[in-house]
Amino acid sequence: MYRAEETFRYEAVENLFPTGEKTAWFDIETTGLSYDVSKVYLIGIAERSSDGIKLTQLFADTLDSEVEILTYFTDYIKNVEKLIHYNGDGFDLPFVRKRCARLNIPFDDSHIESIDIYKKMKPYKELFGLPNLRQPTVEAMMSTDRVDETNGGELIEVYSLYIKYVLSKNDKADDLRRILLLHNHDDVKGLVKISRILEFDNEIKNISDFMDSVNAEKKEEGAEFIFELPYIPSAGEIHKDSYSICMENNGRVIISVPVINEELKLFYSDYRNYRYLINEDKIIHKSIAQFMDKSLVRKVKASECYTGYRSDFIPVPIPISAHTFVREYKGKEVFLELNEKFTGSQDLMKRYCGIILKKALDNHKMM
Repeated sequence: MYRAEETFRYEAVENLFPTGEKTAWFDIETTGLSYDVSKVYLIGIAERSSDGIKLTQLFADTLDSEVEILTYFTDYIKNVEKLIHYNGDGFDLPFVRKRCARLNIPFDDSHIESIDIYKKMKPYKELFGLPNLRQPTVEAMMSTDRVDETNGGELIEVYSLYIKYVLSKNDKADDLRRILLLHNHDDVKGLVKISRILEFDNEIKNISDFMDSVNAEKKEEGAEFIFELPYIPSAGEIHKDSYSICMENNGRVIISVPVINEELKLFYSDYRNYRYLINEDKIIHKSIAQFMDKSLVRKVKASECYTGYRSDFIPVPIPISAHTFVREYKGKEVFLELNEKFTGSQDLMKRYCGIILKKALDNHKMM
């Protein structure tokens, strides 16, 4: 087994995973996709250290070295609590698990929290305008400094040629090893850097905890709600139904929504406590109706128990207060009144922005 080590700094991620946390990043390279006939020839592992982030690569410099690098890896993860990878739930971990079983190497990852950056990125694909979710694409979006331009599939033949050169004692074997190590090196180093998406993902899922004060601006074409987040990985935008969300590199988020001015209805759920005034086409509370001529009042149907209001309204995916308006009884479109009470409440505006943001991303398979 050939072993290569390097330590590098990336403070943004170091701050997310302080020294002492049992977190590791990993990526494997294999000679094919089938664990029955293919082997693991390279495992890259990164971990926090006192000097930054330590990257260790375990390379099978002979065909028999697979057992050695898998044994090292299985022993290493015994003390790991969080394991970060890119599509590792779909490929890397199942492949290692099955290879270990085939080679009679004990493997237990039941104690580990598996964190798949591929899955974390999936809900944000449209927001950031990504053509695909390949790791190099995500790295480019987050401006990492990748040197390697090969892919894992291309390197299968390179490793096969490397083994031939080793057996024939050809000096070119070292050059091929450098190519193989570089690809995995950049995969793991890039994985560490794009794992900062976890910071953004946490912001979105706990938006009210990270949102600063919200500023509301009414414009001719609608209303804008503007706030800032501590970290946005890249500028992006998404349009869903009547909502528009724009994120800027400086952390600013702009949510644009339409404003309608018409008469909408505020329905009361406790309709049994109201009575209908037959001649006036309106409702009053039964505590008042009891003093009126009984021929002038009757019980109210749920579909009649409302008060009409003409004002400025904005759409909302789900009700966030008792005062939500609709166009008709059990109408699916729900609105909030855009008034001074609403814009004067940071709590209401934060809840509103959070719901809009999550709704737009939930519709894109947020996990």
